[in-house]
Amino acid sequence: MRRRAFLGAVCGAVALPRLAAAAESAKKNRLAIFVPSEPSADWHELSGKRYPRALFAELRRLGQIEGQNLKVESYGREQNTSGLEALATEIVSSNPDAFSSVVLAHSSSKN
Repeated sequence: MRRRAFLGAVCGAVALPRLAAAAESAKKNRLAIFVPSEPSADWHELSGKRYPRALFAELRRLGQIEGQNLKVESYGREQNTSGLEALATEIVSSNPDAFSSVVLAHSSSKN
């Protein structure tokens, strides 16, 4: 009888972290991306642009998949009508789990 109780406790202790991990993974993380020089519509996993594709490929490699366990909120140049400070306040007040600001330097070909 004591063996059954012991095995029950051990099996419960082994299963509990897995159940907790499953519940944790069901939560969608929220990522806010601010790109002042690009339209926000370009910053998603299936973008035709190189930098968003690279970012989302790395997120996917790390297990963060847009639409499954990751919700992405992109803020681009079209939201920047009231100034950077107001937009930054709006982004921070939305309380994302993570924030990324991307500044792309566009090279000019003046020779």
